Amino acid sequence: MPRAGATLTAPMAVAALYGELRALGSFAASSLALLVVGGLLTLATPSVEEVIVPQALLFSSMAWLVAAGALPLALSGLMTPLDAICHAMTALATGGLSTRTANIGAFNSPIIEAVLIAFMLVGATNFHVHLDVLRGRLREALSSMELQAMLAIVAAATALVSLDLVVHLHLPLSDAVRASVFQVASIATTTGYTSIDVNVLPPASRWTLICLMVVGGCLCSTAGGIKVARAVALAKMAKLEVHTVALAKMAKLEVHTLTPPNQLQHSYA
Repeated sequence: MPRAGATLTAPMAVAALYGELRALGSFAASSLALLVVGGLLTLATPSVEEVIVPQALLFSSMAWLVAAGALPLALSGLMTPLDAICHAMTALATGGLSTRTANIGAFNSPIIEAVLIAFMLVGATNFHVHLDVLRGRLREALSSMELQAMLAIVAAATALVSLDLVVHLHLPLSDAVRASVFQVASIATTTGYTSIDVNVLPPASRWTLICLMVVGGCLCSTAGGIKVARAVALAKMAKLEVHTVALAKMAKLEVHTLTPPNQLQHSYA
């Protein structure tokens, strides 16, 4: 039986330190409000239309998405209406909370897994992409480099884990793809759902999932991690640094001397 989920908890010392830092941050924010800078920041606050309208659009769209996701989950016949609503909400919020001890593996349904995969990926997508979709700017939404990078990472990790499951666990290709795509989507979005026991995965698959957990989802989303945009930026910076060091050693300096004007006159004479 699979475990309750793939969520990691921090040690007690780390949690205590985080709580202390949050308290200091709240104190600093309240102190800043007493200064002139706080008033300047208040004057620089965007207008109501710039803040309320996008938030209202996102709230209404998320409510409709939860309803649209809960419906097929309930119609699958394996979830009660309460189960469907809870899983639709926690998948879209990338929270990963389940009403079953065995998590998603308790249902053993490809339909449920497919719906939850779509919801987890939507929840891990940048909210600005959601606004572009709601406003009919599909080309701008699909051209998001961060969204394309996240989907590429999920696809590459799915292929790697599927191959690892076929080679080491001797699973049929269809079962390997089904298990890998759900686990990869869940971990890449930092949701934490599991459909199988992740402890039985080969070492390469587990390390792949750990790397995905570190990267996380997109900026301005409910997913955790360092975010895809930052990971891509770090990769590009590392590549540039490697090229700089390598090209510096390979570069050859060629010195070209100019012929003095008087010698040019003698050469043409």
